[in-house]
Amino acid sequence: MAKAIGDKTPFHGALHLCPAGALFIGSDMVNEPHRHFTVSILIGIDREIRFRSGSPGWASAGAVIVAPNVEQQLDARGAAIAILQIDPESDEFVRIAHHFENGKVRVLPGETVTRLRQELGKSDLRSPTLELRARIIDRLESQGAARRPIDPRIRKVLSIVKADFLSPPLAPELAAAVGLSAGRLIHLFTQEMGLPIRRYVLWLRLRDVMFSLAAGHSLTEAAHRAGFADSPHLSRTFRGMFGFPPSAISEGRGRVRIVFDPDAALAEPGPHPTIDAERLARARPRKSEPLGAR
Repeated sequence: MAKAIGDKTPFHGALHLCPAGALFIGSDMVNEPHRHFTVSILIGIDREIRFRSGSPGWASAGAVIVAPNVEQQLDARGAAIAILQIDPESDEFVRIAHHFENGKVRVLPGETVTRLRQELGKSDLRSPTLELRARIIDRLESQGAARRPIDPRIRKVLSIVKADFLSPPLAPELAAAVGLSAGRLIHLFTQEMGLPIRRYVLWLRLRDVMFSLAAGHSLTEAAHRAGFADSPHLSRTFRGMFGFPPSAISEGRGRVRIVFDPDAALAEPGPHPTIDAERLARARPRKSEPLGAR
């Protein structure tokens, strides 16, 4: 049985943030059942890891890739692990989406695991980088992959929501803006994006929280900046989407070192350029030392 979050031997490692997702390198990661907006690529660096999705029991694998919005849980006690998160609105997602043609959870074959471990073996795992992230995606990509276009009405709704994700319009207002009924919009949005509008807004807010924490803001400050009523509200939402509380990162309880370069992030196009330009600029660190030194 997976140990509870907050045990005496919490997970630890380094978390590299970027606009299109994140890369965690560490060990002893154990989380609770959760689901989130990103793709999860879980790689056991030195041994197999245990995972489960939904009701079936635990399974073991060298690496597994999980589609967005799919319930998952990880038990990597005693193992070094790499976890790559990929935003499904990003160009990176297009390159690896073929893995979900026959299911939402795919155990990667042995030869792919070997290649991924080789890439990880070339890098200093104490400091994950954008270059390492790119090499992992290169190993998993499908040449000639094409994105299925998002319904233009939903694309417009996404633009409206991103422009004001702290206090977005209600569903009837969004529906009126694209010529749909509220019920039809709610159904179409979930069909196109894989989650309801409200949960998508929460995802945008959690992204903002992560960048604020990386910049040295307290958990309370990060919660208020991202539009959460208070820290408990943030903690409940964070736990539901990541499987552990934000205090595991923000207060060092999980001994996670955050690596974040605001200038590099602003220079990267990313899937949310409009909101990131302003929010990432505001998330600059309070101190002059590199964020990776935390």
